[in-house]
Amino acid sequence: MNTAADLQVTEGAGRGKPEIHRAPRWDRAVSMAIDEKIDGMNLAAKMRANLFQIQGKPLNAGMDDFMKELRSHSNNKVRNNNRVLSMIFFLAEIEKEKHSFKFEQLTHNEQVRFIEAINQIKAVASIFPTDLAIK
Repeated sequence: MNTAADLQVTEGAGRGKPEIHRAPRWDRAVSMAIDEKIDGMNLAAKMRANLFQIQGKPLNAGMDDFMKELRSHSNNKVRNNNRVLSMIFFLAEIEKEKHSFKFEQLTHNEQVRFIEAINQIKAVASIFPTDLAIK
């Protein structure tokens, strides 16, 4: 539960009102473990695939753009972004020789593992600490 000690008031970005940062509330109605979140996200991805196939929509249409953006040389942080993509490949247990492949060049099993790795990162990111500061 948020207490007065949990609140931090800062100046709003040009809005004239103070912005309040609160500590995350962990007393949700339904508390889920990280593994449960990941399993739920993977199940939702499988259900979404079934729905898209019924509707005739392409699956994972944005994946190539996502990978291309992380590999982009015009991005001034190409090394760091490419490392993020390498992290996803590593988490998906895809051999290093395939880290330069396009998504559709991966086998079906590798594509599934790649998506599951992204879902794992998304689930873990949901519990990252808030209001981090670098001194």
